[in-house]
Amino acid sequence: MSKRQELSFSSPYDGGMLKEGDGTNLFVGNLPLSMTSHKLIELFLPFGRIIRSRVVDDCFTGLSKGYDFVKYSDPQCAAEAIKCMNGRMVEGKVLEVRVAESSGSNPSVHAVPETNHQPTKQMDRSNLYVHNLPLQMNTDKLLDLFVPYGQVTSAKVAMDYTSRISKGYGFLKFSDPHDAANAVM
Repeated sequence: MSKRQELSFSSPYDGGMLKEGDGTNLFVGNLPLSMTSHKLIELFLPFGRIIRSRVVDDCFTGLSKGYDFVKYSDPQCAAEAIKCMNGRMVEGKVLEVRVAESSGSNPSVHAVPETNHQPTKQMDRSNLYVHNLPLQMNTDKLLDLFVPYGQVTSAKVAMDYTSRISKGYGFLKFSDPHDAANAVM
């Protein structure tokens, strides 16, 4: 089972989709690298009904990036989780728990923060996540596809370490955010 997991717990009785800015989606930071979705749910389930849990890991190493997201069905449950879990020690790490900020960006262009330590309001829109790549794709071929749109300062295709076959996604960084936007139009 892959370490990157997103678990959703919803039912037809949820009353529809909850808005992302409704205070139910929590950012959980400074987690131990050994954190899994199941451990995360065990920690946060006592505060209410969890409808989605996502463990964020590094796409190249498979290790946790040290932050995750938990979405509750009720904002009061989320508030109680923040009150009780923010500052709590877990496996030698002091947790940071707060309401997650929604990016409001176009879902086809995934901007990647410059640092992996904490999410920020400022997003670098020159970074692109590219998915649905063929298994034969490599970094040179990815560069060949995107160089016509502007100066690419870095590129990487995620590869399986044992088979050396593409995992079907990669990342690009353009020198100019406008070039990145043109590449996805």
